[in-house]
Amino acid sequence: MRGVLPLALLLLLAPFVVVAVRIALRDGAFEFAGDQAVIGLAVREASALAQELGPYSRYGWSHPGPSWYYALAPGAALFGRDDAALVAAGLLVHGLIAAVLVAVVHRSGRPVLTLVTALVVALTMLRLPATFLLDVWNPFALLLSTALLLVLASRARDGRWTTLLLLLITGSHLVQTHVGTAVLVSCVGLAGLVATALGRRDARVATAEQDQPGARGLRRWSTPLLGLLLAAMWLPPVVQQLTAPAGEGNLRRLFSFFVLDRQESVHPTVEQAVIAVGRLLAVPVQGWGPGPWEMDVSTLPASVALVFAGQVFAALALVVVGRRWSSQTAAWTGIAVLVALAAAVVSGTTVTGTLYWYLLVWVCVLPGVTAIGYAQLFLDRRDRTGVTGTVRRMDSTPVLAALAVALAVVVTGLGLSWSRGLELLPDSGGVRAAAALVEDALGSREPGTVYVDIHSDDRWPIGAGLIEDLAADGWHVRVSSTSADLYGRDRVGTGEEPVRLTLIAPDDTELPTVATAGGRDLGTVETENGPLTVFLEETP
Repeated sequence: MRGVLPLALLLLLAPFVVVAVRIALRDGAFEFAGDQAVIGLAVREASALAQELGPYSRYGWSHPGPSWYYALAPGAALFGRDDAALVAAGLLVHGLIAAVLVAVVHRSGRPVLTLVTALVVALTMLRLPATFLLDVWNPFALLLSTALLLVLASRARDGRWTTLLLLLITGSHLVQTHVGTAVLVSCVGLAGLVATALGRRDARVATAEQDQPGARGLRRWSTPLLGLLLAAMWLPPVVQQLTAPAGEGNLRRLFSFFVLDRQESVHPTVEQAVIAVGRLLAVPVQGWGPGPWEMDVSTLPASVALVFAGQVFAALALVVVGRRWSSQTAAWTGIAVLVALAAAVVSGTTVTGTLYWYLLVWVCVLPGVTAIGYAQLFLDRRDRTGVTGTVRRMDSTPVLAALAVALAVVVTGLGLSWSRGLELLPDSGGVRAAAALVEDALGSREPGTVYVDIHSDDRWPIGAGLIEDLAADGWHVRVSSTSADLYGRDRVGTGEEPVRLTLIAPDDTELPTVATAGGRDLGTVETENGPLTVFLEETP
């Protein structure tokens, strides 16, 4: 059965790779605006080992760390560093996380469970909107990572240091990518620590690892390497905090916002958070889309209440029955899911202001993780009943072949869904039009330093796309102080740079002032955010 893991990974990764290549090689330009464009610029910085912080927040701080950017950087470089390459890179990263999840489950030595896990992962992704795994926006980067976090926590009972380190690395990635997962990571991480301590107390890790050829040699290099990776993940944000001017450190800003200033903000109630969690649990279960950005948390529909109650009951049953049937992994899966549910509700109550669904989108993977737990429970039960014939039949070639065929069918559907979903990605004609104006005006000039002033705040998404394009063309971009939260204070310029671009809405009351400042009017273009006028000033 040694070929089961390669087969499962080959089938599972096929849609990730095929669709990634398709988007990277497709004809026609592809332009991101807004958040995705800012991410593209940050990935470019990460490629030069110059990115210290995570995605920006409109509240004046950045998410704790740049792990999402550094994960995207190799794939983006491989496919050409444009926005299509960014999408392709995102798919490869998601595929890697899915592969690690399946490999972690495979360590139990159950060929059937390996294929079932791959099948559940593929089905979960198929039930989610296609853009969830195609869009590089950081909230969507949390989905498979959350599933991996819970699977690792459920298997921490083996007492292996590698499992614990993988748990800490995955949790660090989640927190760095979106600080809203801090409660989830803290609670599930604590459960994983407890499970690890119990596993080592029972001294089961030694027996489990001695039974595997090469396990001792594998531990010699994997444990220190994982430890180094964990330390390296936190080096950039710690360096930024220590080297920033007084009051400008990002970790300090996060602490001030979430701890010191919390009492001054408005937050959702527990009831509203429960409704939000229920609606997101229903997305993969009932095949719904998440709906408008601002969730309706005024009422709890019966269908949503049923899904929420069903998820709670399923996780509780997994704990109770798992303990009764001596299936530790299944029981700990139930514990991890219950902890994640509680963390989701608490996280919902910590949101400042409006409760948008993307803040809790990681909840969508909980039903899939629960299903993996039940597969583990079923197989453990079969092993412990002494019905050896049944166990052999479960691992027989016909059963494995049937699961492989089912997986092939699901991943084919997943690939088709993602291929159609490529047309739903936010391709910005406005950025393309604005970039064409600027390229025509600067085409004969060697790239140097350019100052970009996004004068009308509501046109910032187009400005973000233009800035990303300028950086891709070799320009060193500087921005006004009003854009510091987006691009970092190191990128703030003086306004005296040799090339200066001003982006302003035609109906902006300050347009006459900008027009008389000596800049050349390059023209006005239509964008998704409204008309945009571009002015250019050049110093010889």
